Amino acid sequence: HSPKDAMACGIAMIQQHFSLVPTHTATENIILGNSRGLLNLKACNEKIEALARKYGFDIPVDLPVGKLAVGVQQKVEILKALVRGAKILILDEPTAGLDPAGCEQILRNICDYRTQTGSTVIIVSHSMDDVARLADRLVVFNHGGIRFDGTPEEVFSQPEELRSIGLAVPAATELAMELKKLGLKLPNSIYTNEQLEKALVALKRLSLIHI
Repeated sequence: HSPKDAMACGIAMIQQHFSLVPTHTATENIILGNSRGLLNLKACNEKIEALARKYGFDIPVDLPVGKLAVGVQQKVEILKALVRGAKILILDEPTAGLDPAGCEQILRNICDYRTQTGSTVIIVSHSMDDVARLADRLVVFNHGGIRFDGTPEEVFSQPEELRSIGLAVPAATELAMELKKLGLKLPNSIYTNEQLEKALVALKRLSLIHI
């Protein structure tokens, strides 16, 4: 019924647009609204640093967040949820506005968190490359209704249907489709670079292509 109820149930939502106070440090932003009475800031810094190290977050906890890069600010937002013990983490476009290195780091952090805690992570994203690498299950919405619901293999094996509703497909799927037009016999369910590389190496071993 309210954000407070959601937090009590272990549900945390991280919006695409940050809700950070630029003049406050990372620690101050993380504990803001999550503490009562007087605080020992040094002890709080140590607690946040320990949590950041646990999930591979590289964050200077004692600097104003307004001076931090966008990717680091995203990590601060995620830590705000983790310090509250979130069991269901919902992220809205977590890699939006990040450079490739920042994007890679955030995705790795999310994977580490999920692996270590077994928590549920729901990602709202238009980046099919990110989704292809992370998701166990995909739900594709179109005009308020569910158009696809299945594993990445099931969903990305229908690239033309995805395109028909204005959704891009992963770059690996796009390249595999073009190679198939040239006569290469590739699987229909390629959606990651690793899968495409493996399929091409297999064809090379069968001497069906020259690389």
